[in-house]
Amino acid sequence: MEPGSPKGISTPGDGQGEGPVGDKLSRSDDAGNDGRGRSETKLSGVPLESSCPKALFFTTIGYSKPEPVFEGAETRYSYSQNLVLFTGIANDDPLRAYLSDHYKIVEHLRFPDHHAYTKMDIAKIADAVKRNPTAVLMTTEKDAQRVLDSKKLPDIIKQRLFYVPIKVNFLSEEERAAFEQAITL
Repeated sequence: MEPGSPKGISTPGDGQGEGPVGDKLSRSDDAGNDGRGRSETKLSGVPLESSCPKALFFTTIGYSKPEPVFEGAETRYSYSQNLVLFTGIANDDPLRAYLSDHYKIVEHLRFPDHHAYTKMDIAKIADAVKRNPTAVLMTTEKDAQRVLDSKKLPDIIKQRLFYVPIKVNFLSEEERAAFEQAITL
């Protein structure tokens, strides 16, 4: 991969046609009742049956170590104590709380949920980074993916942009094991 090219980031879709397979449920011509009282829906050609055993697993959301968005990003910025954050999510409070434990958030640019970043937005982000020359630039995994859709990102963003991966934490190892067993059946 060439320096400055995006690393592989996959985000779960939000029902708006995103994600690795479009994440839109649709009934195929041959879907429907199979004669045994089960209905079938296909997601990208994979049948999903509604007669699966139901289980409830309790989890919390956590965060992993920030990752660079672009190959060749200057990792020295990830050690900075100052952070410029931009988010386009409905509730960024948990993320801000997590990052505040590790960084001083010197600037936070908030955008609406599901925001499509424009040239003007990218210019605002680049200006915030220029005003804070030692700060790391950080965002969510979802917003990193959206920024990758922008044309001609400035090098100052490519060099400093990191995303914070989300992870799912089970409340107990027993629940994790039960979940893993349920999905492998």
